[in-house]
Amino acid sequence: MKTTFRSTSATLMLLTAITLLWAAPARADDWVKLGSATFGSKTDTNDIVVSAARGKFSSIKLSVDDADAKIEEIVIYFSNGKDTTRKVRDKVEKGKETRPIAVGVQDDVSIKKIAVKANSDSSQKTRITAWGKRD
Repeated sequence: MKTTFRSTSATLMLLTAITLLWAAPARADDWVKLGSATFGSKTDTNDIVVSAARGKFSSIKLSVDDADAKIEEIVIYFSNGKDTTRKVRDKVEKGKETRPIAVGVQDDVSIKKIAVKANSDSSQKTRITAWGKRD
C-alpha cells in the first residue's frame, strides 16, 4: 500500500513539474520565429507575414539556411500603417544569422510584415527566416 502511494505521489509531482515548465512564459532573451521566405540567385524582395497575435518586438534578426545569402535591406511594416527601412548590407553564410536589428517599436504597435530584399549567393535557393525578440 505504501509503495503504491509513493509511486502515485511521485508521478503526480513529476507531472506537475513538467506542466509548470511547459507553461512557463518565455524569457526576455528568447527569440521567436516570425516566418520565412525563399530566395533565388536574383535579388528579389519577398514578404514575411507576421501575425499580429505574436505581439510587438524590440529587435529582429535573420537566419539563413541552404546557401549563403546577400541581404540588402528590410522594410518593417507596422500594424498602425507606418513602416521603417533598415539597411542590412550583409553577406550571411549558410547556418548563420545577422546581427540584431532594432525595430523602433511604439506603444501597442506590432509588426505586420517584413519585406526582405536579398538573394542567394549561389545558384541554389536559400531560405531566410525572421526572428523577433521582445524587451
